[in-house]
Amino acid sequence: MRLSYGKILNPKYAVGTSLKDICLNTAPLVVLGFGKNTGTTNDFPLVNRVNGRKDYQLLFIAEGQMDFIINNQKFTYGANTLILFRPGEPQIYNISEGSEATSYYIHFSGSKVEEYLKYYGINEQVIAFSKPFTWFERIFNEMDLNHKSPFREDICNSILMTLLGIIGGTLRSEQPLASGKFATLTHIMRQNCTKNYPIAKYADFLGYSEMHFIAFFKSHLGKTPHKYIVDHRMQVAKRLLLTTNDSIKSIAVQVGYPNSRYFSRVFAKYFKKTPSEFRQTEKK
Repeated sequence: MRLSYGKILNPKYAVGTSLKDICLNTAPLVVLGFGKNTGTTNDFPLVNRVNGRKDYQLLFIAEGQMDFIINNQKFTYGANTLILFRPGEPQIYNISEGSEATSYYIHFSGSKVEEYLKYYGINEQVIAFSKPFTWFERIFNEMDLNHKSPFREDICNSILMTLLGIIGGTLRSEQPLASGKFATLTHIMRQNCTKNYPIAKYADFLGYSEMHFIAFFKSHLGKTPHKYIVDHRMQVAKRLLLTTNDSIKSIAVQVGYPNSRYFSRVFAKYFKKTPSEFRQTEKK
């Protein structure tokens, strides 16, 4: 399913149906446009703005997962994650393979944007909220409700200031998520999903006890750290089955299962087929 909806607030900000790549310093804060996208990788092309844009963009993932290239590294972020793109920062992202995602975005500019971001403590490029952050959708709906008003720009500018204030207030209550450490940790967990590191090792990264970490992790992502790791292990196993001729036993070891029978049971639980059956029916 593809759903793409966007509004540009002023015709002078547009080139055809697209938003101009512009920087405005004539006002403290100016909303240029906003929108919503829902779909899969097949619905939307890769956003590949290697030189970034001249404006700012807030992109919020409401559902699903999206892949980003940040500092030449690939990161996958899920629901309740906010990405801030500053002028000139590369914007390279798309919806994760196999995921259907819903995201909202706001493009804005102005002479005091950095001052406002600093005031509200919005310093990190990636902010992962621990609880459902429904405000972004609500702000989007308010902007959409007023986009036909003759005073739409003033209204939307005020609404964006409200959103920045809400984000800032939320960040103060959500350390270490606000510091970006949680996003860094989940990246480390994905990169090392085939290694049998104890959960306590990851808990130490945040300075939590293992029990506190498990509860914290589940409250944010809806699954335990162990389940999160196994999910990614199975994706690695699937890729190896489809792209190599390695034996099932070898693949089991490569993804962290010395016991190939146990690996086969776990794999079958995920994909409703044994590794051998999956390779026979899916490999082209």
